[in-house]
Amino acid sequence: MKTTSAARTPSKSGLLPIGKSRSSTVRHNETVHVALDEALDTFRDVLVQFRDEAGGKTKEEVAQQSDEFILNAFEAAWKFGGYSDTWQRFRGDLGECVGHWMSFVRSMKHLDEVEAAYGARLARLLLGNAPEMLDVEVNTEPFLGQTWLMQVVANGDEAMVSEMVRHTQLHHVNAVSQGFFLASRTKCPVDTGITFKGVSVLEIAMIAPKDDDTSVRMVKLLIEAGADPDNCGQIAARDVHHRSSLLQRVACSRWTTVQENEKGKESALISANRMLQIVQVLNPRIWPSLGQ
Repeated sequence: MKTTSAARTPSKSGLLPIGKSRSSTVRHNETVHVALDEALDTFRDVLVQFRDEAGGKTKEEVAQQSDEFILNAFEAAWKFGGYSDTWQRFRGDLGECVGHWMSFVRSMKHLDEVEAAYGARLARLLLGNAPEMLDVEVNTEPFLGQTWLMQVVANGDEAMVSEMVRHTQLHHVNAVSQGFFLASRTKCPVDTGITFKGVSVLEIAMIAPKDDDTSVRMVKLLIEAGADPDNCGQIAARDVHHRSSLLQRVACSRWTTVQENEKGKESALISANRMLQIVQVLNPRIWPSLGQ
């Protein structure tokens, strides 16, 4: 991957903690993180150049700039990055696209209002001019199978998800990641002997966003766009595999141990309020009063 400088110090903001064990898995993850950090370092330089090219000093100035002007500014900044292909076709060392990078950068850094305004405008423009990036999946562990939509959902970026579902097809909103990263972050805190095989877009929307209401609205939005709550990958129990549903994941995400309950600790993946609201979304006729 071509970068804009001869040597770079990888970012220390690794997306997964790297343990001390030198197992092959750990060495692989370390290599992946270094490659991704280097790619993001270069892309951050491109975004700085883009902001200089665009020149807006306030979010109001950003709002007044035309889509064509902003896209041209990004095209110029992309050339500054020295990449080997156009931004539409370029794929990183993990198989990721520019859309993935946009989401990673927005999730890992506090943005000022001008950066946030340019980031939102640019993400929508990149999507509108290259919706085929919705098909791109990371092809390397621990992020295997992650799509741009999954990352936007995980960020809780409701406005961008609303924009994306205007371009999605059924396979986009029903995609399932088999990677370790999402599996580890959606794992039930209680060992029940039940294993979920893969993590769907709906399950990410149910667990990842920090805000309960945002999570519930995105689950609704994705279902309206064609996401199937009755088909979220597979669930394995006692070596028998079954099709899993969002309702099963909701239930498991509230499980805790008796000891934690006695100590007043909260280790569940989602709040009781979120669980009730999502159950009401899934079964409005059975649970008419929940969430009101």
